[in-house]
Amino acid sequence: CASVILLWFLLQVLLERILPCALVQGAPLPDGSGTRLSYRINGHLAFWVTLLLLDVAWPRWIDIPMGKKEFKTVLVFGRAPFTWLYDNYSTLAFVTILWTILLSAYLYVKSF
Repeated sequence: CASVILLWFLLQVLLERILPCALVQGAPLPDGSGTRLSYRINGHLAFWVTLLLLDVAWPRWIDIPMGKKEFKTVLVFGRAPFTWLYDNYSTLAFVTILWTILLSAYLYVKSF
């Protein structure tokens, strides 16, 4: 489950970086310099791309019988197995909480 959460997070970071976006200036920094950070605004598009990937672009391997004892393995794309999320809900929730605590602590330490 930890690898699923990490891959999901990395997918969202990748989408945030590669999808087109609007650059928006943030609030002035509290150090008094008046500088503003730029933020990429493309979360709505990332949501729809993620939904599309989960609905039609989920990769899986299937075996196609070629004879009595011969099979050919083929990569096909289709809908993600959402029942897996239901079956592993509590573990996914725990790993997500753990990941957010670790990420928050890391970002807090890096802010100084």
